[in-house]
Amino acid sequence: MPVPGLAGGYRRAAARRVHRLVLWVLLGLGLPGLCRAAGAEPGADPAARCCPLLFVDGMLYVETHIPPVRKKILFLFDTGTTRFAVRPMLAEQLGLAADATQRLSLRLGEIEIPDAEVVVWEHPFWRPPAGLVKTRLYGGILGLNPAFKPYYTVIDYPGRKLTVYPPLEPGARMKVRGRPAAVSPFTWAGEQIFVEVDINDRRVGYFHVDTGIPGATKISSQAARDAGVTNGACELFYVGKANIGAQRLKMLDSDLSTGPFSYAKLPGIIGAIGAETMRPFEIHLDFVGSRIAFVIP
Repeated sequence: MPVPGLAGGYRRAAARRVHRLVLWVLLGLGLPGLCRAAGAEPGADPAARCCPLLFVDGMLYVETHIPPVRKKILFLFDTGTTRFAVRPMLAEQLGLAADATQRLSLRLGEIEIPDAEVVVWEHPFWRPPAGLVKTRLYGGILGLNPAFKPYYTVIDYPGRKLTVYPPLEPGARMKVRGRPAAVSPFTWAGEQIFVEVDINDRRVGYFHVDTGIPGATKISSQAARDAGVTNGACELFYVGKANIGAQRLKMLDSDLSTGPFSYAKLPGIIGAIGAETMRPFEIHLDFVGSRIAFVIP
């Protein structure tokens, strides 16, 4: 005959042990534990290095500290920018000349960016939200190239982290670890990444991969009409031959090949993949093999 309340006591004691275990795990990880947790996964590369990403209003930011500046410095992380650009106000504090390309070393979490080429430049329109820079200094824009081109780079939107690995050997498999992934070649043009896109089973042209576009994926109005796409509609979207699901498309009244992306000298640029499309995925970039993967975490 069971003693009244004894079984319940066992259950409560077991629950307390589970709660303590969970608490110790959480305390052991903490915010920097994002990186340690990734490194502890079975088969994880011990050479992986990462840093947290701030995702605010559809844009990605990284934090760093550069002596002698006391405040944390915030940079927009933008795959659509070809340079590492420092604002004139920060350049003055760092002793950088405004009229010459120079070098600057950064540490982003665990990621070292040694001797990166930097230009002094102020974006004429973009400013981060006021709340984001209340205790930080907005330093400028950190472009994908050349700072991250030496690495296999993973932009993890759901996990809010940026991870870099040593470059893959030619022909090596991408680091998707058996998860569902849409893998496609990309074209490197004008120091930017472009992918060929099919919409509703029709090849429509090249799209720019741009974390600096906060909203829906953009398509030129002429290309949209040719593909039978209406403004704001969700269409079946393929990167190369890889289906990444139905995506909302916003029309632009401009010819991207001869306008914003004329420097790329790549015929048929008709759009740009924005954060709304990339947000559910880890974006893997293999610069050795010129491949991109949209990975479901």
